[in-house]
Amino acid sequence: MPTYPATVRTLDNDAITAPHFSDFHPTSSKVSVTVPRPLGPNGRPTIVEAIVESVRAAPTHFSTLEAAMRRLREKAHIPYKEGVERPATTHSMRKYLHSTLDSCGVNAVLVNVILGHSARISDHYSGKHHLSIEEIRSQYHASMYRIAITEETNGSRIVKLEEQAKVQEEEHRALVEELANLRASTNTKDKTIQLLSEQVADLAHRVETMGPRMGSQGHNSENLSPARQKAELLLDT
Repeated sequence: MPTYPATVRTLDNDAITAPHFSDFHPTSSKVSVTVPRPLGPNGRPTIVEAIVESVRAAPTHFSTLEAAMRRLREKAHIPYKEGVERPATTHSMRKYLHSTLDSCGVNAVLVNVILGHSARISDHYSGKHHLSIEEIRSQYHASMYRIAITEETNGSRIVKLEEQAKVQEEEHRALVEELANLRASTNTKDKTIQLLSEQVADLAHRVETMGPRMGSQGHNSENLSPARQKAELLLDT
């Protein structure tokens, strides 16, 4: 992505200034530039018309790219936790492209050529000395479904994954609550069984204690046998 340093002559005071354009403007063409008016440190930024005197192409400076990324992040409302994670930068986007091309199976030499790391192709699997632009375009196009981060490609897939994650979280929460209820119900049943066992044992002990007393008073011990049998039956269960 080139930038175009230029020298222009403002029409309002015939002064020379040196702006940087993101688009190419040929010499002698009329452009709009922002300059301080009136001149000096107290001047306010003012848009004026100017004539291009000279222009050249130059690589975009890293700071210019980072400023553009910062504006794009703010415009897209992309949040990040300061001190915990780094914001999206041109470097991170470059790393994303590199790893994505690798995961798509693009030849390592082609990856380096696309990223601009190297223009050498001596190690290319085809053995050619001149890499075809069509070959690069074909490999890049084949990986586009993973490279693109637009709403039309990965956007809908991300939304679906987020919806599936929410459903799974709700299902997990419901299962945790159901498990807690089952454990509580099991504890209640265990306590009930323990209480009934204690009551049956106590009843059996009372029956055994009452038998000799009633026999000593002239009662027939056979009259107690059904009660004792019932107590023993409850104790066994």
